[in-house]
Amino acid sequence: GGRSDQGVPLVGLAPYFGPVPTVLVGGSQVLATLPLVAGIGVPWSPLGWLTVAASGEVAPAIDIDTVFKASQIEIEAGETDYVDLDEEEVADLVADAVELELGFSAAWRAGLNVEARLGRAALDLRGGVGSLGSGDASQLVWSAGAGLVMQWDRVVPAVLPNQGCRMCP
Repeated sequence: GGRSDQGVPLVGLAPYFGPVPTVLVGGSQVLATLPLVAGIGVPWSPLGWLTVAASGEVAPAIDIDTVFKASQIEIEAGETDYVDLDEEEVADLVADAVELELGFSAAWRAGLNVEARLGRAALDLRGGVGSLGSGDASQLVWSAGAGLVMQWDRVVPAVLPNQGCRMCP
């Protein structure tokens, strides 16, 4: 589409795709996940200073969940309370207490972003809803946020509309 006097596109299409490897560590669990995120955003600028963008994405993932179960460890002491374990015995105990669970999940997200540009600053308001990937629609995650964005660069002159140029077509 065309551009406003400030060089902002009036409408756009912003597809994206890529892996987002993540490791979450908490207590006795470690979750490694490799989601492949595919999404699309549609920014619309009805005025040169205002942009409204809707977006949506889906993220199927392979999950590896490592669970440490301390209750699986049993050590028998002899006549004394002293236990002497060699490296192999410790490795066997840990192997018995750690379980790897391989799984699949698919999360989705949808959002709306409104940006009002005021010179070099912009007020950014956003909200969204998404799933946790469990497939249970009752476990939705809602988000909302606001921010003040300061811009230090300028729009490249090549994308600005011709203003009073006698030599330009």
